[in-house]
Amino acid sequence: MEDSLVWHHSNRGIYDVKSGYRMAVEAKQSAVLSGASSSLLLPKDFWKVIWSTLVPPKIRNFWWRVCYNKLATKENLFRRHCSDSHQCPICNASVESIEQLLFRCDWTRAVWFACDLGLLPGIGICPSTKIWTVSLMEMCSNAKERKEIVGKAAVVCWFIWKARNEWVFSQCPVNPQAVVGKVYTFWREINQPLTSMVDPILAVPPLPQSRPTWHCPTCGCLKINCDASVAVDSGRTSIAAVLHNLQGRLVDGIVVSAPSSSVLQGQARAVRLACRLLQTLGLSNV
Repeated sequence: MEDSLVWHHSNRGIYDVKSGYRMAVEAKQSAVLSGASSSLLLPKDFWKVIWSTLVPPKIRNFWWRVCYNKLATKENLFRRHCSDSHQCPICNASVESIEQLLFRCDWTRAVWFACDLGLLPGIGICPSTKIWTVSLMEMCSNAKERKEIVGKAAVVCWFIWKARNEWVFSQCPVNPQAVVGKVYTFWREINQPLTSMVDPILAVPPLPQSRPTWHCPTCGCLKINCDASVAVDSGRTSIAAVLHNLQGRLVDGIVVSAPSSSVLQGQARAVRLACRLLQTLGLSNV
């Protein structure tokens, strides 16, 4: 029997464009990830989850471009000699990378806090959006939950990107509350069943009859508030700690999601989170 060439990347042993393209994509992913993080391996269903999230195709395509760092941020435009500066056009304090735009800029952090997603990376921690997406998937127990949680994160980032572009091209000031409102409206328009999601995080809570009054701290001090929101069906709790100055302006904060068996336990976790935040920042005049 004579020897013959076999293309082992397809079931038939014969080369075709589909299997060749798949092999090229996998090779490119391996090269990128080996340079960024040798310990990161993409789940086998990583791209399948992204392309099957329960959101419109334009948002799926947007998140695919985010993961490949293909958005027209100032950093990318400057690297391609299409912009005179790589600084963030909103804060003018940092290089506008995808991670800085979607997670680190002050106004985008305010968006995440207001959405109460419990998915924002820790303070100053987000090596890449692709790594963060993998961490979201690892939080879930099945494929349905992965599609839902990645879809929710993609929607928030989509409206952050739109608000940024409205400022760049139309000089419309960014407004975190308006962005959150658009996220809520979006879910209502597509009739997404919020109660079936991993966390009921995008449902608009009913307004209380009387709003609690926030009291500013004494002069020379900061004030930290913390709270917890328990999802009884999933057994998980979104806990947050927010730090304000004398003028009531946001200084810093953190939101995380954790398992919890009761409201009391969730509130205890929130107090601990607030103490850890103060310890990390080295603050005592609170």
